[in-house]
Amino acid sequence: MLVPSPHNGMTPDRLAPETIKRFDKNRLNVLTVHAEVEGAVYFPRFHELIEEAPAAGVEFVFLPEEARALLRDPARVPCDTIRQGNLPG
Repeated sequence: MLVPSPHNGMTPDRLAPETIKRFDKNRLNVLTVHAEVEGAVYFPRFHELIEEAPAAGVEFVFLPEEARALLRDPARVPCDTIRQGNLPG
């Protein structure tokens, strides 16, 4: 989730729609929410995200349940390569 910042061009009013737009509807997405988003200042925007996401086809699930389901069939566990490097910014 992008936190509104003058450095990334994200404004508070775009938080929910931009986050929803970035979900890949064909796979499990793990959304890491920082305290500044789920509390105090951005809570109304976070609430907006939670309210609007299901209408956009986003389903919220409990991650441990998803992990247990995957582990019942280890061949389904997605794997990828991790590379160390630098990113701009």
